[in-house]
Amino acid sequence: MYPYAPCWCGSGTKWKWCHKDRSKQKPHAIGALFATVNEELRSGYCSHPNADTSTCSDRIIRAHTVQRNGGLSHIAEDGHVLSVRAGSQEMFKNHGVITPTSVGIRSATTFNGFCQTHDAAMFRPFEVEHRVLTRENCFLLSFRALAYELYTKRISFKSLSAQKNLDRGESFEKQVAIQQYLHAYSHGLERGLRDLTAWKEEYDRTYVTGDYSRYSFYAVAFSETIPIVACGAFHPEIDFDERELQIISRGDAAFDHLTFSLFPLEGLSVAVFGWTATGSDAARQFIESFKRIENCQKANAAVHLAFEQLENTCLRPSWWGSLSGEQRAFAERKFKSGIGPDNDRSIQSLRHSSQVFVSAAVVDTLEG
Repeated sequence: MYPYAPCWCGSGTKWKWCHKDRSKQKPHAIGALFATVNEELRSGYCSHPNADTSTCSDRIIRAHTVQRNGGLSHIAEDGHVLSVRAGSQEMFKNHGVITPTSVGIRSATTFNGFCQTHDAAMFRPFEVEHRVLTRENCFLLSFRALAYELYTKRISFKSLSAQKNLDRGESFEKQVAIQQYLHAYSHGLERGLRDLTAWKEEYDRTYVTGDYSRYSFYAVAFSETIPIVACGAFHPEIDFDERELQIISRGDAAFDHLTFSLFPLEGLSVAVFGWTATGSDAARQFIESFKRIENCQKANAAVHLAFEQLENTCLRPSWWGSLSGEQRAFAERKFKSGIGPDNDRSIQSLRHSSQVFVSAAVVDTLEG
């Protein structure tokens, strides 16, 4: 290339100062990348609809997406759980494998997404006053799941510039592969951020007005506490009947979302889905496919969904240790689903009968 031509990687920088001698440069330290990401994570902001300097407290806290007492504590052993999210941060060290990593329950499932004042006030109706699944309480669970996903997408987008240096010291062919993947990944993040921002604005309006007419939920209570908790949001691309619902890589149409929370409640485990109305019916179709699953299999299907879609998932250590090598390998493949070109989701991604992780029965359902 002409040295002063724009670099082939699309950075906008001249080739001479970008990739010209990239293969001769010192490899980028993975630890430095995660240090950059962790620094971004520590800064944080308040996700409350009325957040501003006059109403927020000075302190941004590590807000739990799954409550520590009465939630994480039910699956913890010696104050620790195994975190898929923490394991994903060790993926490069573990040669591309995501192995759940032990973390204390004080830091598990947390994000710096609320100030102390608003976190306490907003979620008090469910976490302190009435630990029951009402429409309003399910909405609060959905709000927190969506706020968490938006927060993590923003951090991931900020870390892209550091990730683009991961090809230092690599051959030209590997540089191309890395930059091509990051190019597609950045476009996916941009689309995800746009969708999540729009969904968050809808949730903000719902909370401020108290009008829940556009919010829907479906909740299932299981017969026992299962050894897994999870919280997050995702685009429902395929359902449990192996039907394609949305092709999220195409077009600019509004896509449906689903929030999903799996956690202990009053001696049982519950799975709560939530969504707001859009022009699509993908969320409703996904829920209908979940309803059609036999009641004795719904808990296992919920676990498969958490493994497939949510990084923010924690496990009881002894339960994970009791699984067969085949089961752990299956789960680890699920943890990587959607990460990189070799782990695309297929129409069979939510097939849950091949591996049975839990067998709790359904004891109650609630929807609205």
